[in-house]
Amino acid sequence: MELDANDGMQRTLEQARDANAPVEVQLRGGHVLKGKVIAVGSEFAVIGPLSGRDFSDAKLRIADIAALCVQVRGNEGARPFVRPGN
Repeated sequence: MELDANDGMQRTLEQARDANAPVEVQLRGGHVLKGKVIAVGSEFAVIGPLSGRDFSDAKLRIADIAALCVQVRGNEGARPFVRPGN
């Protein structure tokens, strides 16, 4: 999956759902929810299962989402963190 600056929030949520990618949603009020996109409608989306909240899903108003972080690639190319001077 690739994020496109021209896509709206609804389209990006749909792409994350289709890719089964983990997401982190920040709402306008500051709350952060982590999970996967289960469903996307014209006004609402369902995220779940919520990280840290066993057996819980959340229905969110798409217009209330301030930011959406999506895992778009694995860590296959990641390098371990090395502290400067070590």
